Amino acid sequence: MADKPQTRSQYRNSQAKQPETQKSTGKGRRITGNVVKVVFFTALFLAFAGIASGATAFYSYAKEAPKLTDSKLRDPLSSKILDKNGDVYAEIGTERREYIEYKDIPKQLENAVLSTEDSRFYEHNGMDPIRLASAAVGNITGGFGSQGASTLTQQIIKMSYLDYTNKTLDRKAQEAWMAVQLEQKYSKHELLEIYINKVYLSDGIHGMETAAEHYYGKKLKDLNLAQTALIAGMPQSPNRFNPFENPDLAKKRRDIVLTLMYNNDKISKSEMEAAQSVAIADGLVDEATRKQKTYAYDTYVDQVINEIGDKYNPFSDGLTIYTALDPSAQKYTEKMLNTDDVINYPDKKFQAGVVVMDTETGRIQALGGGRETGDKKISRGLNRATDIKRQPGSTMKPILGYAPAIEYLDWSTAHILDDAPYQYSSGQELRNYDSSYLGEISMRQALYKSRNVPAVKASKEVGYDRARDFANNLGLNYKEVYESTVIGSGEASPVQMAGAFAAFGNGGVYNKPHTITKIVLSDGETEINMEPESVVAMKASTAT
Repeated sequence: MADKPQTRSQYRNSQAKQPETQKSTGKGRRITGNVVKVVFFTALFLAFAGIASGATAFYSYAKEAPKLTDSKLRDPLSSKILDKNGDVYAEIGTERREYIEYKDIPKQLENAVLSTEDSRFYEHNGMDPIRLASAAVGNITGGFGSQGASTLTQQIIKMSYLDYTNKTLDRKAQEAWMAVQLEQKYSKHELLEIYINKVYLSDGIHGMETAAEHYYGKKLKDLNLAQTALIAGMPQSPNRFNPFENPDLAKKRRDIVLTLMYNNDKISKSEMEAAQSVAIADGLVDEATRKQKTYAYDTYVDQVINEIGDKYNPFSDGLTIYTALDPSAQKYTEKMLNTDDVINYPDKKFQAGVVVMDTETGRIQALGGGRETGDKKISRGLNRATDIKRQPGSTMKPILGYAPAIEYLDWSTAHILDDAPYQYSSGQELRNYDSSYLGEISMRQALYKSRNVPAVKASKEVGYDRARDFANNLGLNYKEVYESTVIGSGEASPVQMAGAFAAFGNGGVYNKPHTITKIVLSDGETEINMEPESVVAMKASTAT
């Protein structure tokens, strides 16, 4: 049906209204567009403002970060003390730690550590956004829970410079900033070396080489795959994953590490499954052996430390100290002092010091620092064999009287001395122990009968200065010698007396008593000879 015809006026009116509608629609579109622009630019401004604010906050946190110093990265190394057979019997240090260089780190361990702690270690610059995102997703989905957001480099920062219990925003910013700085200062291999030597692994153990010795009695290079995985997985929670204390948890953690190694194409599926089937106790050091490794031979160790003195720091320098300790002699010495099996002591308060020494070398094979009178021995306590000086009594007569007379006056042991009333230079009477006199007797008789008067007369004939020099050549430190000194009024320690008399059994050659034969520095190559120089203290004819 055709449209109804319009008059011209009707047509004009309808056309005049049309632009009104179009104009209204265009204005609405312009308003909407303006709102979008405002929202967009506002959001953009806020984003930039947020970034700027975040950057400002990050900078303010970062500038308060501690300075990177080598001293905090390089931890103190404990020292090992070996007996005459080359067996370790003590380890001393502020921390139990045996250092291993990167070149000696087994590839198997590197793969285990990086698969577990930082699989993109060789790709990031200290911070790993991909790892951060992955960790966030993992926390949401409840995955393994085996990897945190921190890179291995960040973990080094936490262990070395920051309070790891502090998880505030400023601490995390400092950690990130310092990790990037650390990566610029050290190579990846150096950082991995630092990490493997720094991590804590329960039982007072620091470093994975030390842990291998502690848990398995082996070097890292000698561990199998299952054992390596256990060590690599412990840093996340060392006490919780201690195989001695929590074997079930330790096995779960080890198996996670093995799975991660498989996921990162470091081992095959069959290798993973074979290692996961190994019992957690397989190869672990047994309890009896662990107890034997507790601090033993305290007295001897104390003397070792004293001999090192200021040359090195055995508590931090990572020394290997070779000593003359004879374990059998040391055990017998302690038995002799602390039981009545050898000596029937009058009471528990009775004390003694013992030195067992090689006459030809001066090497101390055993030391007894005293009898145990309490429930516990005190490490670095009083050592009666080396520290205590007492009047040596008649043992000084050969050293200050008869031997100097043979040395300087060519007397024989048959030389006649008059054991008769005698006075000190002060006018006081010098008596023998029994207040009697034997008259003319040989030097030999005077010695074995322990007569005071003949000994003083012999020393006076030699001259007290020469007698003093003779004694000092034997390791005794006398400034002056008097009549009373000859019969034992001076002071000397058991180890000094042992050293002095050893020269008589060594053809007149004196060797200073010592426990240490040599020291190897932490580089494993530099050897320091600790044997003292021998001194000819008297003629061989005098000694014999």
